[in-house]
Amino acid sequence: MKELAKQTATSVTEIGEIVENVQHGSKEALEAVERIVSVIQSVSELANNVAAAIEEQTATTNEVSANAQRVTTQVRDLTLMSEGISEASMQTAQGSEAVQSASKELHTLSDKLKRLIGQFKV
Repeated sequence: MKELAKQTATSVTEIGEIVENVQHGSKEALEAVERIVSVIQSVSELANNVAAAIEEQTATTNEVSANAQRVTTQVRDLTLMSEGISEASMQTAQGSEAVQSASKELHTLSDKLKRLIGQFKV
């Protein structure tokens, strides 16, 4: 009976140590899981920051593209205006030549008229 009591006492001690080891292992596993959860939260936060940055970059890229399209339209409009100004300048030059030619002709006619008037004596 004493032997049985000793074996029981030894078994109880061993079971206590096993339980203590299991509890210690469980505590370490829980701490490891908590660290893993913390790392996952950090990675998730970083991923959200990256997603926000990408969204901002996309918005900026779209804005730059829209501005480039507006500039292209304005350059095209300025080119058309420049062509119109060039055409108007050519027409003005042609009109100026016509006025100069008409002025010369009027001067010639004026000189002839003066001579004709000078021939009449009253």
